[in-house]
Amino acid sequence: MDIPFEQCAGEIGVICMQIQEIRDKEKKQTKQTPKRGSRAKKQEESQPQEESKQEQEKKPLLVPKGTRDWMSLEEIKVPETFLQFTPGIAKQKAVEESIEKNGTVDKPIIIDPDTHELLDSYSRYFVAKKKNLDRVPVHY
Repeated sequence: MDIPFEQCAGEIGVICMQIQEIRDKEKKQTKQTPKRGSRAKKQEESQPQEESKQEQEKKPLLVPKGTRDWMSLEEIKVPETFLQFTPGIAKQKAVEESIEKNGTVDKPIIIDPDTHELLDSYSRYFVAKKKNLDRVPVHY
């Protein structure tokens, strides 16, 4: 049936048109994904987010190079000299990105092994506290 629809008259023409429409629909369906309603799209969008949260929970924490131990933030004593300052926004954002990506700070927090007093890396401590991390990597 390679004749144009206009040349087919009567019932034959109707049958030609129906066959042509069926072929067109089959081609479109194989090339395009079927259209879905807004509910289906919202469900599809929410599923990857839920999966990524589950993947993050299952993914083990990155152990930064130089880590000697893991310690609770409550165990670390912060000197008054550090508490007087707020780390810069750029440093905070960098540490926040690391926490979101790796689940912990990018480098260990440096503390005194005997007194557990913070010696360096206050910006990492500050952001970890802000993000409510349970424990952080430390170096003596």
